[in-house]
Amino acid sequence: MNTVAARCPFCHSQIKISARLVGDATSQVRCGSCLRLFDATQSAAIRARALSTDYALLSGGGLEPLESLQLPSVEAESIEITAKPRTSWRDVAKALGQIVCLFLLIAALAAQYLWYNRHLYQHSPKLYPLYAQFCDLLSCSIPPFIDISALRGETLNVVSGSEGNNSLVVSFRLHNSAPLAQAPPILILSFDTAARRSVALREFAPKEYLPASVDPNKALAAGERVNIRLELIDPGAEAVNYTVAFRAP
Repeated sequence: MNTVAARCPFCHSQIKISARLVGDATSQVRCGSCLRLFDATQSAAIRARALSTDYALLSGGGLEPLESLQLPSVEAESIEITAKPRTSWRDVAKALGQIVCLFLLIAALAAQYLWYNRHLYQHSPKLYPLYAQFCDLLSCSIPPFIDISALRGETLNVVSGSEGNNSLVVSFRLHNSAPLAQAPPILILSFDTAARRSVALREFAPKEYLPASVDPNKALAAGERVNIRLELIDPGAEAVNYTVAFRAP
């Protein structure tokens, strides 16, 4: 049975009809999609598919089907596959240039962030040298490095002074454990009772507690230790605790 492909003129659905209906005077068919009638002769497509063919009925002296082994071979044109071109030095230079630009952009953003937040980071031992270099380039000023937590009073000792019970000698070693030099701090010496009630408290400027051999205007070098000795009036028998603290000048 031969079939012909036809298209509905109303809904444009493609349907298959019998080839015998094409050319018939009453070749009206109904679309399976929209259920409308249309002329199959005018709507039949040119291409047809034969499910079974009677070659004896064909004109031209008859045709015989060829066996699959008798089919002629078709020579296809060869397809040329080109290899990917090798990377040239221009491509490498371009890629390296993009990477360098990316690192420069990241560095510029990091420098901008550190500069606008310098009040938070400029006293960091690791970042202070970087801020100092920036200020040298930009002709700006930066405050001296200060890290009070790195200043320590070691081997604190309190004994009676040369004037008997009326004086005390406080001695300790001031240690700058910071990796950078910093100015001598303000010394805070307090005397407390056993109940932690303050009996006496006094602050000393660097020139008041540093020995004569040390310049009070000169910064303490990184890791430097200075022996301090102060002779004071005895605050009384209630003063049993002694505390040494520091603050920025």
